[in-house]
Amino acid sequence: MKNYRSILSTIVISILLSGCFDSSGTQDLSGFSDLSGGIIKNTTFSGVAVDGYIKDATVCLDYNSNSSCDTNEPKIETDDSGNYSLKIEGEHYDSINNNTRIIITGGIDTFTNESFSGVLKAPLLKDDSGKTNISPLTTIVAESITSNSLADIEEAASHIAEVFGISDIKDIFKDPVIEASGGDKSVLIAAQQIQKSIELIESAAGTNIDYSDVAKEMAKSIEKQADSNTTGFDALITHMNTNSGITNISSVSSTTKELGKKIDSSIEAGANSNDFTTTQNSVDTIIKSAKSTLSTADSLDEDTLNSINTIIINADLADTTTITNTVNNHAPVA
Repeated sequence: MKNYRSILSTIVISILLSGCFDSSGTQDLSGFSDLSGGIIKNTTFSGVAVDGYIKDATVCLDYNSNSSCDTNEPKIETDDSGNYSLKIEGEHYDSINNNTRIIITGGIDTFTNESFSGVLKAPLLKDDSGKTNISPLTTIVAESITSNSLADIEEAASHIAEVFGISDIKDIFKDPVIEASGGDKSVLIAAQQIQKSIELIESAAGTNIDYSDVAKEMAKSIEKQADSNTTGFDALITHMNTNSGITNISSVSSTTKELGKKIDSSIEAGANSNDFTTTQNSVDTIIKSAKSTLSTADSLDEDTLNSINTIIINADLADTTTITNTVNNHAPVA
């Protein structure tokens, strides 16, 4: 029997992974405040939770690093725009340790109106505007560090910047949609590629691997890439395929680079959050169908799986309706 699960995992992983960025240098986090540099008892962490903006999500201090919000951990919900404000009382402050992160779980992605199933994280850090935003990029930082010290956070952010071609490491901690709307698309491109890749790899890997497991492995690979001066999405997945041990990250096809360029070019062509919403809706439509197909891949014939591959290869991410119709029909895009 042909390994249809492996075929489809290759197809869906290809959606967002490709290309090579040249880093134009990294900078320090001057003006930022870590746990030892000004975050004191009874402080308030505030910012935005963003893949698209995530409303009605639970935000908490994850003391024990189990990627969930337990009953003894301070928590609050995001508002309709994904904003949160979480006050840390003295008793909660006493429970903070080097492994403590701010996390968000659940909620609704307002760009797609779909439930958010991941776990986004951020280190205990306030940026130079006093915000602690939580995004796919801050998640990789949070998975990379062993303490909440500014030095550790700077190093992790520098690795991400080098691999993804982000010129200022401070931007990693900003709202990527606002950054893109202001003209710097690199942060949003990186955030979307990281987030959707993790989702797809998790689906392909089966029940023994969860979102945070994949994020940890991605963080390790990004660090290794930066150490070896290797950049780009293709190299990232190759490294994960070789070293992570996650099931079904294999046989990355020649379509990877082309598909990554399409995601890149679609965001680059966007002028505002409405354009970026269209891109994300298109990507998520493909991902949702691919996940559904993946769960029953062994019962599908190879022609059907190849038709999904064709959908991805020929996708016009600015045309949500065509993608939706094509995915629903499981037919190649003309």
